Amino acid sequence: MDNAVIQTGSCYWMPADVGLSGADGVGETKTAIVKAPRTDIDIIGGVTDLFNAQVLVTDVKGLPLWSESLVPILALFGTRDSAEPVRLLKRQQRLTTNGRLRAEILNVIGESGGTLVYVGLPNEERSKTEPTLTDPHLIGEPFFLQLGSKFTSSALDHTSGETNPQDDPIVVWGAITDLNSALVRLYGADGTPWMSDFTPVWALAGRPAGVYPVMDWLRPYVIPPGGIIKSEFQNPGSEPDGSVYLVCQRMAGK
Repeated sequence: MDNAVIQTGSCYWMPADVGLSGADGVGETKTAIVKAPRTDIDIIGGVTDLFNAQVLVTDVKGLPLWSESLVPILALFGTRDSAEPVRLLKRQQRLTTNGRLRAEILNVIGESGGTLVYVGLPNEERSKTEPTLTDPHLIGEPFFLQLGSKFTSSALDHTSGETNPQDDPIVVWGAITDLNSALVRLYGADGTPWMSDFTPVWALAGRPAGVYPVMDWLRPYVIPPGGIIKSEFQNPGSEPDGSVYLVCQRMAGK
């Protein structure tokens, strides 16, 4: 059995809305800025629901990061339902506490509004205490913890929930969902938010129609015995009720 060490922790999602104007907006340029994180974040990838726009990302000082000029958006961001939902960057970018990322987006063919979601890893002292795993720590078949949206098909839906506590420590590897456009915010077992703001569900959970139905997270998360993950959902339109299912595995000898 492979005993390679697996670093655990949590991912951090940072959404930025892009207000493109559809067919009437060909040639327009829009700006998308993320909310400042509460701790230092190492940006390691991104995902979007845009396809043909061009983008230039700069830091808080206006310095370009991953390109010197506008480039096709899929050069920096992956897309939902693809073989690489989160496009990993060749060079990570440290975003310090209260820092911001600014994206300039050119509407090439008349796309409607979308979202850029940067995916990062918190870089702070407490992350150094996160446990590491090797394969013998994991037992049993994968199982799922459900976070229901409780939607009533109303744009006013704003709901909350939490997973059921477990007797054993649990490793969360990723997620799958039957929701389409819902916005979600998750909180770790210690109450720390995993997003800078409400984030499109497609940025963290695959769906059955995808190339890989389960979206694997870049770093698995350990829920301690009795711990829970809390959720908040927002309905941006009239989406019916659905769920996010966390893909889990129990740990042995803990």
